[in-house]
Order: sequence, then structure tokens, then C-alpha cells
Amino acid sequence: MRLAGGKKIPTVGDEAPSAGAPPGLRPADLLALFLVAALYVLAAKLGLTLAFVHASATAVWPPAGIALAALLLRGYRMWPAVFVGAFVANITTAGSVATSLGIAAGNTLEAVVEPTSSRASPRVCAPSTAART
Repeated sequence: MRLAGGKKIPTVGDEAPSAGAPPGLRPADLLALFLVAALYVLAAKLGLTLAFVHASATAVWPPAGIALAALLLRGYRMWPAVFVGAFVANITTAGSVATSLGIAAGNTLEAVVEPTSSRASPRVCAPSTAART
């Protein structure tokens, strides 16, 4: 972000990468990946407490909002956190490795496709003009 005078406002992720971090990943990215995965698992466990028919099926899925917010705010580099969080949440509930991998792939795909479709449609992200008329 820039101020009116052209001065850059520092944001999360602007710091230089450390010598030990893999290329392209900054320490702030690694922390964000861990936090998103942990929040995803916690929200999944909360959502699964509302499951009545089967331990892995619920009508309320709060992690979808966390995944969407992470990808909208931090970019597509957050998808591994969504995948890991979804996998851990499902493998620790009542699923096999294969089912948990499939569900994690679906949850990750959901999180990756939504920001793409939201950005493609300016009406989704633009402020409503109906309230101003």
C-alpha cells in the first residue's frame, strides 16, 4: 500500500527472507501457514460437534470461511495450510487416509476456486450502489 505522497506502508510479508527459509517463503509466510492450518483444524472440530447423522458430515462448516479469508488476504500461497488442516481434521475424526486425502483435496479446491470467481466478478467485490440511491 502507498500513501498519498508515494511512501510505502510496510505490510506483513515485506520483511526479507531469512537464510534458512526455502526460496519464496518468508518467516511470516511460514507462521501464517501454521496459524491457518491450526485455525482450520480447530474450526473443523467445532463444526463437527454439530454433526448428528455421521461424525464427518455437518451442515455447518466454519473452516470454509477461514480458508476463504486466508486465500483472499494472504494469496494462493496459503493453499497448503488449507490442505494440511483439512487432512488433519478428517484423519483425526473418522476417516481413512484415502478418504481424508480426497476430502482435503476437495476442501482445498473449494478454497482456491472461490477467490478466483470472486475476483472475476467485480460485482461481488465492489461496494453496493443500491444503498446509496
